[in-house]
Amino acid sequence: MIKSVFIKYFFVALLPAALLALINFIMPEFFAENSAAVFIVALILALVFSFLIYLGESGETSGLNSFMKELHKEKKELQEIISSIKEPIMVVNNKGIIVLANRAFEKMSGVSRAEGKHFSKTINSDAFTVFLNKVISSKKSSSSSIQIDEQFFFISASYLDTGKEVSVLFQDITQLKNLEKIKRDFVSNVSHEMKTPLTAIKGFADTLEGEIDEKNKHYLDIIKRHTERLINIVSDLLVLSELEEKDVIEISRFSIRGMIADMMRMFKKEAEEKGIELKAVIDTGLDEIMADMGKIEQLLINLTSNAVKYTDEGTITIKASKKGKDLILSTSDTGSGIDKKHISRIFERFYRVSKSRSRQSGGTGLGLAIVKHIALQHKGEVWVDSTPGKGTLFSVRLPHALEKD
Repeated sequence: MIKSVFIKYFFVALLPAALLALINFIMPEFFAENSAAVFIVALILALVFSFLIYLGESGETSGLNSFMKELHKEKKELQEIISSIKEPIMVVNNKGIIVLANRAFEKMSGVSRAEGKHFSKTINSDAFTVFLNKVISSKKSSSSSIQIDEQFFFISASYLDTGKEVSVLFQDITQLKNLEKIKRDFVSNVSHEMKTPLTAIKGFADTLEGEIDEKNKHYLDIIKRHTERLINIVSDLLVLSELEEKDVIEISRFSIRGMIADMMRMFKKEAEEKGIELKAVIDTGLDEIMADMGKIEQLLINLTSNAVKYTDEGTITIKASKKGKDLILSTSDTGSGIDKKHISRIFERFYRVSKSRSRQSGGTGLGLAIVKHIALQHKGEVWVDSTPGKGTLFSVRLPHALEKD
């Protein structure tokens, strides 16, 4: 700083000398006669310039000090706001170093003064490390449910383009997960308990069929129909409970062409009784795929069964097509179609578009929920396109199903 000040005022001191030399060069006679007056004028100019420089520096310093104080104040306020938030929050740079963390994060991680440490040193979770490293490397925001120790968190990671940093918000969903488990266990236990007596009722009803008179046969048919419906509901609940309990898939290589042929044979009689044409359309060269064979079979059974139940005439088409390395499975029908207001809820458990028709056809309201769960287990998706009065198209995308081993 002393060096900077010296240089500035050295040039100011040169100003009168330069002015005197210029006057002497241009008007030597005038300078000789009025040298004292010229010298005084030059000195006054130097003092004026020095004073102006001083005022400028003083103003800049004052403005800079004011700006720094305001910046410090805003930073302190921001830290207080972040610290007061109950949810754990941290911000990491593109190297994974924590640059900001609130008190809730330090309490959750058990690490005080987390700033300056790599995030993997504060959160002991391989799943979280993989998740956050992916966000940092891809520079794309993401979210995921991850278990950390005994707790479950819904984690939102947002990539900040301005500072090339990632902000991470942790929302504790442990209680919600526990409630879901209690509900799953209850449904599973009740379903198992109901299955045995329902099977017994059905067995006795079948036994009575040959012994009952024609007058009372109508009542026996009602008992059998409703027992069969309850058995179907229990069976679907058990399938759904098993899918949720064992949230893993057993990938194997199998022929999708052969599986669709099995679907054609399975539903041929039911379709013919309703006068429906059953067709299969499979892309040329498409045969073996990589997926969970049992679950994909269940998915196709549910979609085809749904199409047959809600189609009175026309055609049902089961289709398998290629899209890059992804497999697209679909069923289309010429049935009654689905009104737009029902589309968003069609995959919910026990949701029925037409309750009366669903009861008549023996629908449980769980088939499409099972389809969605199987698709999600394969990291895929399911969607529906429908026009009331014209028909419905259900499609499932199974990513990487066409990749080699």
